[in-house]
Amino acid sequence: MSLAEILNIWPNSPVLSVIIALSVAVFLLYPARNPAHKVIYSLSRVIHNGFRLMARSVLIAEKKVVERNKEVLLTAGAKAVERLIEPEFHHVDAVVKRDICGYPALQKDGGSSTFSHELSFLCSEAEADSSVILPTNRS
Repeated sequence: MSLAEILNIWPNSPVLSVIIALSVAVFLLYPARNPAHKVIYSLSRVIHNGFRLMARSVLIAEKKVVERNKEVLLTAGAKAVERLIEPEFHHVDAVVKRDICGYPALQKDGGSSTFSHELSFLCSEAEADSSVILPTNRS
């Protein structure tokens, strides 16, 4: 039996057969209306909650990425500033060593022997460093 034979309820009138079939379907499916609405509502609620969960996960991930980017940028900035400042510290160190070595009176008349020993150590380091220009005695 084919579908056309099943739907052909009234012989020689296919339109009347379709109308009768639809009427029987509405009559039989009407009591199933409330359970069908509940199924549709439940399915849509499940989909809605799934999308809410995904949205919340995306927001949390976005906050983590923003925080991580901030940390990376701050670290990179700190390293860049450190690279810029480090030569200045070396320059200041060289200037201080040069200036300390420029006081021979302190080395000769220094009250404590440790102080003169530290000064002579700094001067020997400054002399070994080729970037430090030591002052000459102008006597």
